[in-house]
Amino acid sequence: MASAMPGSSREQRTSPSPAGWVFTAATVVFFALFAHSLVPVLDTFRQMMINPIETWGTPDTRVGRYIVLGPLVMLGSIAGFASMWRAGSLRTGMLLSNGAGVAGAGLGVLAGWTKWTPPVRIDPAWDVYALAGYWAPVWLPAVLLIVGGAMLIGAVASIVAARKRADERDSMRRAGHQVVGRIIDVVFTNTWIMGDPQFRVTVAYDTPHGPQQATRTLVVPAMSAPVKGTPITVLYDPTRPGRIELDYDTDRHSFGGWAAFLPQP
Repeated sequence: MASAMPGSSREQRTSPSPAGWVFTAATVVFFALFAHSLVPVLDTFRQMMINPIETWGTPDTRVGRYIVLGPLVMLGSIAGFASMWRAGSLRTGMLLSNGAGVAGAGLGVLAGWTKWTPPVRIDPAWDVYALAGYWAPVWLPAVLLIVGGAMLIGAVASIVAARKRADERDSMRRAGHQVVGRIIDVVFTNTWIMGDPQFRVTVAYDTPHGPQQATRTLVVPAMSAPVKGTPITVLYDPTRPGRIELDYDTDRHSFGGWAAFLPQP
C-alpha cells in the first residue's frame, strides 16, 4: 500500500508511540480490575450450575460491587481506543488494543482464583454444562490469556513487518529512481483509516523501459485528497519498475479537497 512517505507529510510510524505503550498498559490494568471485580458475579452463576438449589447462598447484592464495573469498562475502552490510535497502523492498533484488553481480563480472572466458591460435592453424573462451570476457574483465564497473548504476538509481528517495509522504502529511496508521474484515476474506497480517507489511485509514469502504470491505495488527510491530472513523485525500483512508492507531499499540495470524494469525469 502506498501512502504519504516520511519526510513529505506526517511521519508514518512503524510502531506505537511512547504514549501508545502507556495506553496499552492502562488497557491491561483496567480490564484486569474489571475481570477481577466480575469474578464474584460469575461465581454466583457457577454455583447455580454445580450445587444443589438448597445449598445456594444469598447472592451478593452490594451495589458498590456492580457500580464499579461500568467505569472500569469505560476507562479500559477509552485507553484501548487511544492505544489503537497511537499504534502507527490500523492492524497493529487493533491487535494491540484488543490483545491488551483480553489478556488483562485473563489476568484479572486468574488473580481472583480464591474468590471462587468450592463445590458442595463433586457429582460423577454432571453434564457438560456443570463440568464447564466446575472448571471455569481454570479454562476461563487460560482461554483469555491464550487469545490475548496471540493477539499481542500478532501486534509484535505487525510492528516487525512495518519496520521491514520502512527499511525497504528507505533503501529504495537511496538506490531507486525518481520520476514525476501523473494521477490518471482516483477512486474513494469509502474507507477511513485512523481518521483519514483511503483512495485507490492509478499513476502513469515513464521509465527507461517505457511507460508504466501502477495502482496503489493512498491514505491522506481529507483536504489533501488527490484528483486526476495531478503530478506526483514516483519512486521505483530500476530492476522492477512496477514496484513503486508514491511521494505525496500533503503539506505542499492541497490537491482536490472534498472534490475528490465526488464522482470524477
